[in-house]
Amino acid sequence: MPLTVSNFIAGPLIAFAVIGLLAAVLRWTFGRSGGHPLPPSILDPGAANWLVEPEAAQPEPVRVTTTPADYGLLRAVATVPGLERATEACDRLRRAGIRATVADGADGQRRVLVFEADAGRARRVLVD
Repeated sequence: MPLTVSNFIAGPLIAFAVIGLLAAVLRWTFGRSGGHPLPPSILDPGAANWLVEPEAAQPEPVRVTTTPADYGLLRAVATVPGLERATEACDRLRRAGIRATVADGADGQRRVLVFEADAGRARRVLVD
């Protein structure tokens, strides 16, 4: 079979079409689905102390954790009663430039975890 100009054009076009189709399928499969809106309290920068409620209404919802637990390189800086409060605490830390995550405790409480180098600053951010 003799080589023609169409052979040199068709090959790369087919390869690009297959790569494009693969990219579209992967984006459709693993792409983000619209995201979740932020709670209104996070969007209002003027809301003072939105994480900690007044002491008269409820005991302090965020307990600063000082006992070490086995979380590898991470340290628990707060213990909170539910996922919503833990997520709010993580968001507050992230806005302060501190990487944070949440872990479930054996007692049903949620632990807010940060790297050891950020633990002191994270505790100060959560208490303020």
